[in-house]
Amino acid sequence: MIEYIKNRMRFFFEFLGITRNPIGEQSKTIYQDIVKLINHYIEPITAVVLHVIPASVDFTTSESIQISKTYDPNCKNARII
Repeated sequence: MIEYIKNRMRFFFEFLGITRNPIGEQSKTIYQDIVKLINHYIEPITAVVLHVIPASVDFTTSESIQISKTYDPNCKNARII
């Protein structure tokens, strides 16, 4: 989930996973499209990213962590649960 603050307004976005392979009539570039959308919302300094990662997954290898480190290398605006 991403909390996005713009002009003192809060917006919340939830991405339930990243689709890698298109199904049916989905765009052939669906993975790139989703990552581009995620990057759009996590790029601002005011974005707070909530990473929900299952206990069975090593959070250091989580794709959401890797993507968010592009804009927040020290994970200061990241919340991991």
